[in-house]
Amino acid sequence: MKSIVKKIAFVSRQYSAVKEQVIVPSDEELMQQFINGSRVAYELIVQRYKNRMFKFIYFQIKQHTEDAEDLCQEVFYQLYKNPLNFRHESKFSTYLYSIAKNIVLNYFRTNARQGIKYELQENEDIIDADCLHKRVNNENNQHLFTIALNSLSFDERQIIFLCDKEGFSYSQISQILNINIGTVRSRLNSARNKMINKLREYHYEVQ
Repeated sequence: MKSIVKKIAFVSRQYSAVKEQVIVPSDEELMQQFINGSRVAYELIVQRYKNRMFKFIYFQIKQHTEDAEDLCQEVFYQLYKNPLNFRHESKFSTYLYSIAKNIVLNYFRTNARQGIKYELQENEDIIDADCLHKRVNNENNQHLFTIALNSLSFDERQIIFLCDKEGFSYSQISQILNINIGTVRSRLNSARNKMINKLREYHYEVQ
């Protein structure tokens, strides 16, 4: 009898544990729910990605906070306006970053036509986006790191972020940026070498 009671108690605990587990939908499942009309699903996507998307944009446009916030809002507006453009042909994250990439590209094209040049904002926070940043251990060297980072081209900053901060595979980066994998490798290697050389100009030794 005691054995049966113990078994019943064990099964009950297992049932309770399973019942308490929260099922977290994937990005793709949320997107399908949104396509089917769920506003809640859309809001969950925004919550899941808004900080990552802001950092991705902020990193590319040389730490201009207000512009980054506006462009981030535009990404989610485009997602909201055209949900059917996501056809499950790639991971949702790849698709969303592709939207952001195009919006940032249009931002630079518009500014170029207007003759606007953006420089490093000295008082903005520093984003530790590159794995090289792990070797930078005080405020002065962090500042040098930021100067080195901002010496890179838009394309180079973009690929540094996607690889070293977001951890996307070369294949995913290839899809996001619409370039081949060989170009991903060469552009990433070039960006890292430029940063190292720029840091060495300031007599900061990169191991």
